[in-house]
Amino acid sequence: FLKAIMKIKVISKSNLDTTIPDAIISISSHDKDIIKFSCKSLNLQFDDALEGEPHCMTEEDANKIVEFVKSTSLPITVQCEGGVSRSAGVAAAIEEFCNGTVSDLWTDGVHAPNEWCYELVLNAFGIHVSEEKIQQLVDLNTLALLE
Repeated sequence: FLKAIMKIKVISKSNLDTTIPDAIISISSHDKDIIKFSCKSLNLQFDDALEGEPHCMTEEDANKIVEFVKSTSLPITVQCEGGVSRSAGVAAAIEEFCNGTVSDLWTDGVHAPNEWCYELVLNAFGIHVSEEKIQQLVDLNTLALLE
């Protein structure tokens, strides 16, 4: 797999067009129905939770995301219920892996990337992220959301 600049979008369930030509990573809560798509898609179910909390993202989920990303050259849309936390955490990790830079999702004042999703997906890509770096990103995000 060659890393290349990849276009990643984050959207909420209410703004989702199930016919878009992108590859879609769709994240539903563990107790919600899976959305059906007419395009290449990966459906996962886990809650907006951190490590150790019930129904949080698993390493298996992260590995499925990595396999999916490596299997497509299409733009990727990552979608969850609100389009703010889980999808942003996953998208931030994909962007960092593919584009080599920290995602603007941490500082845009709109998203609040789930740090557990971010860490698991980066780890699945083979990138270790320190707790210190994650805390710095969370702190930047908190400041951006307050502005």
